[in-house]
Amino acid sequence: MSFWAGRSVLVTGGAGFGGAHLCEQLLAHGADVAVLDRLLPPDSYLHAAHLHDKIHFIAGDIRDTETLKLLFQRFEFDTVFHTAAQ
Repeated sequence: MSFWAGRSVLVTGGAGFGGAHLCEQLLAHGADVAVLDRLLPPDSYLHAAHLHDKIHFIAGDIRDTETLKLLFQRFEFDTVFHTAAQ
């Protein structure tokens, strides 16, 4: 059994190249994956790899403190991977 099986994970910037590949690996190991990103473009790897329907996508910006407060009040994450950057 994988360490990640059943764990709730948030990936910020998960629609980007690196974040999407991280999501793919987490899903393969049984994690429950949520993605916080501004957009989920149709050409994202999440769509290309048919992963978009296996994640919980939350539209938002990590610079918006109110969004972050609501996110962490509403969901309980075991782990957060921060891959969002400009």
